[in-house]
Amino acid sequence: MALKIFVFQLILLLATFSAAPAIEVGSEDTGDEICSILEKKKITLADLFWLADLASPTLAVARSNVQVKAGRARQAGLYPNPSIELEIGELSTRDPNDRKEKVSLVQPLILSGRRGAAVTAARAEQEAAVQRYYCARTDVFRRIHILWVEQLYFREANAAFEELLRVAGLTLGVAQTR
Repeated sequence: MALKIFVFQLILLLATFSAAPAIEVGSEDTGDEICSILEKKKITLADLFWLADLASPTLAVARSNVQVKAGRARQAGLYPNPSIELEIGELSTRDPNDRKEKVSLVQPLILSGRRGAAVTAARAEQEAAVQRYYCARTDVFRRIHILWVEQLYFREANAAFEELLRVAGLTLGVAQTR
């Protein structure tokens, strides 16, 4: 019973941990993995850490931010796409078909090392996102560890109180027989 209460506390912690809106957990395989962990008779600390990796909205957001920054770093190394521009000038008020149109194909050119600087900056942002992910993961794992230690403490305290109650009952029985 105590383990189920602990798992419930953990799920509440994971659900309320993120300031960002909740996002989808992932695929059905992720849901199956979560269910298989929760159905275990004895859940280890490693299982709880894996559950946090699978179900924590904070970690999901941090992982997606890393993927976004990786995409931007890749995109920074590519040349920009050309674009087509349409301009309409000298529009006649008498005849709407009497106008001058200009169609142009524009290809931006990256000069003087700007592309390299953009790639370096994007990779630095990606690395910062990775570090933010590890900080979030460490914080989630720290909170889980605190709950785990509290659970162990309460389990040991409960065993000690049961032993004290047993000894007090024996002492009371001895005192009543005198």
